[in-house]
Amino acid sequence: MKPWTITSVQARRQVSKKLCEAGLSGESDEQIATKIFSLISFLEGNGLSRKFGIESPSEITDEFAITSEDLNEEGMNVIRKSYEKWSSADTGSGDVRLLELTLKRVRNSPK
Repeated sequence: MKPWTITSVQARRQVSKKLCEAGLSGESDEQIATKIFSLISFLEGNGLSRKFGIESPSEITDEFAITSEDLNEEGMNVIRKSYEKWSSADTGSGDVRLLELTLKRVRNSPK
């Protein structure tokens, strides 16, 4: 399967810009970095991805992206089941409870 981008700073900025143009609330650069960093921390901390080597949101560059190649099979399963809902949630805080719940369900489901 061809690798694909799960999320990137540039993609989130584009969405935020479109929301603002439509008169809706978009994410600030700080919120984008926080959200992506929380996703990285969740994935790494649960053994769902490679190590990104990023220690804080301030280290996330404009070119940063998470792709399907960065995740293992279990990580991809979690992303497929809940990433869109989690990503579109208007938290801006990096709350990963939805991802944690999905991971728990994935790990407890019969193989």
